[in-house]
Amino acid sequence: MRRFARDREGATAVEFALLALPFFLIVFATLEIAMLFMAELSLDSAVDRVGREVRTGQLDTTDMTQEKFRKHLCEQMTSLIDCAKLKIDLRSYPTYGDIDPAPPADNAIVYQRGGPGEIMALRVYYVWPLLTDLMRAAISGGTGFRLTSIAAFRSEYY
Repeated sequence: MRRFARDREGATAVEFALLALPFFLIVFATLEIAMLFMAELSLDSAVDRVGREVRTGQLDTTDMTQEKFRKHLCEQMTSLIDCAKLKIDLRSYPTYGDIDPAPPADNAIVYQRGGPGEIMALRVYYVWPLLTDLMRAAISGGTGFRLTSIAAFRSEYY
């Protein structure tokens, strides 16, 4: 027994085996969070740009269908986000206080073309699929992480 206790061959391999799993989990989780932040920045930027186009009347929503609007929004984003899974809610409100930041149910998504001088809110939601199992269980309860971007504005009198 003393011979095995004094033998130090393979100690590095054992230490690596013990530390490799936590190390690689941290590396993959860091990369996944970085991609999540990049996707969120892309979504925020696209919603800000398209919201400004709607606000100033540059993007005429009177003859634009919901699918054309989705396509225009997706052209403003990077390819990290699957545009088919975006939930886009565009509608007018009587006051700014009536805008609900909580995501609507799937059957409550509205595409409402606003007019000049109306208070509008462009709300876009996307469920980012988490790939690291540890992150999925810790953050989202197993589904994904919801990215949310909202642009609230009063349309200009164009």
